[in-house]
Amino acid sequence: MVAERRPASGSGLYDDDILLWSAEQAAHLRARRFDRLDIAHLIEEIEDLGASQKRALEAHLYNILRHMLKLTLSPSGEPRKHWKSEVSAFRIAARRDLRRTPSLKHHIDKLFENAWEDARDAAIADFAAFDEAVAVPETCPWTLEDVLNGGEISTPAGKPPSNHEQT
Repeated sequence: MVAERRPASGSGLYDDDILLWSAEQAAHLRARRFDRLDIAHLIEEIEDLGASQKRALEAHLYNILRHMLKLTLSPSGEPRKHWKSEVSAFRIAARRDLRRTPSLKHHIDKLFENAWEDARDAAIADFAAFDEAVAVPETCPWTLEDVLNGGEISTPAGKPPSNHEQT
């Protein structure tokens, strides 16, 4: 039988087994053993926690926008119900993130801008992969409110609906 290797305590543990490191740090905090805390890595982890919240919201916005572009611009009829379902699910997730972390609202304009750029690039690649000649707008045709709370997916302003928009 092979004995489980337990990494050394402290800062080295952070690199070897972050789960064990985090349990140890929590135990030190609960016991008020502040002199045993790995302060440098705790700071790093706390900062990363905030960054991960922003990345999660940006990912939801990206997925909403990418699917909205497909719904409004793709001539394909088959996957439309799936795309609509995805938009609904990602909207719920994005609103949940904003509800649980209200300070994300201070970053949302930049996150929305980044999400649009990435979603636009991904949609262009998606359309090209399926030989769909589609002109994707340079600027986002929807407001943040449309993206988060819009009901039925509609076409960008000035674009006539395709034959598949009714499905």
